[in-house]
Order: sequence, then C-alpha cells, then structure tokens
Amino acid sequence: MPLRDPASESVYDFLMSLKRALYINRYVWARARIAITLLRFLGLRASDAASLTLKDIESGLRHGSFQVSQSKTGKYRVVVLTKSAKEMLEKLDLDIQTVFRQQYNKPLASAENSTKQISKDQWIRSINRFMQPAISKFNLILTSHSFRINSIPRLLRVVPLQNVKTIVGHKDIRTTERYDRFVVDPKAISQIVETALNTNNKDNQKSVKPTE
Repeated sequence: MPLRDPASESVYDFLMSLKRALYINRYVWARARIAITLLRFLGLRASDAASLTLKDIESGLRHGSFQVSQSKTGKYRVVVLTKSAKEMLEKLDLDIQTVFRQQYNKPLASAENSTKQISKDQWIRSINRFMQPAISKFNLILTSHSFRINSIPRLLRVVPLQNVKTIVGHKDIRTTERYDRFVVDPKAISQIVETALNTNNKDNQKSVKPTE
C-alpha cells in the first residue's frame, strides 16, 4: 500500500469540530462531512461512497443496511450500519438536507446543481482538501483512504480474515492480508509456546494413540 497513515477517531472528531471558513461553499463542506462519516464508520472506499444516494442513506437508517456498488469489482455488496454509524448520520441531518434536498437518487459525489456524478479524481481531491487541517494538526500523511487503513487492521484483530474480506469488499483475500499490521513480539510468542507445550498437564492427559 502507498505510504499513508491511518485516520483515527481523533482525526475524525477534529475534522468534524472545524468551523466552515466563509470562502468554502456550504454544499461542498456538508458533502465532505457526510463523506468522511461514511468512510470513518463504514470502512468504505471513497469511490464506494461517491455513488451513495439519499435513498441508500435512509434505507440504512431505517433497515440497518444498504447495498453499495463497488467500482473495483463491478459487484454490489451489503453494508451494515452500526449503532454509532446511525447515530452520527442522524446528527448530520442538516448536512444531508443541504446536499440532497430531497432528491433521492442524487449521488453524494455530485455538484450542487446537478445529479451527475463528478469524476473519481475530483471526488477524492475534494475529500483530501477537507482533511488538510488534520494533516497539519496531527503531522500525519492523511488521504481519503486513511479511514479505511484504520478500519481494516482493527477488524482483523477480532474478526477472521475471510470474514473481513467479505465485510470490506475485497475481491482477493491477499489484499486483505496486506492490511494485517500485527507485529510479532518474539518474547511474548516464546512465552505462549512455552506455556502451551511444556506445562505439566499429566493429570489431564488421556492416552492418545500416535498417528502418522
């Protein structure tokens, strides 16, 4: 993966606490706030979030999930909204109204007075510009993908690899494996193996016939 830092909860909270500068369009500001919320809480790619509509968001809030079209695979997958994701999206009601204006099929990554989706490069640049203050604040290399870089390794700590692959929408499990940032501590591993293999368990042992 290209060199990028993960975007933690602190990065997200900082960005969401910022006040909009007068020179920044209210629509663009609201759109970016919705985007990073989807990236932070759902682990989406920026390109996955681009095509989401008001219909998708309302379906997620009402039913707990929605389908997202994956630009990389050309397939749809189900995205489940957690309780915290729902709560945060509900707090963004004003931003959602500002962007969609009750146009249920308008893509999130569209211009203010258009229902046509902007290019992938334009979309990612707009999110990255919104994240610039956090780069200075935390001295990190941050992009729109930084939220996903934060989410996937955390999932891998508690969820089996194959399940994480499905949750995040990877086509190849080797892609998921590259996010596994578990660092082996030789001393700790040595102690675990020592305990497991050399502890005296004679009282609990049963006779087992060796097999080849």
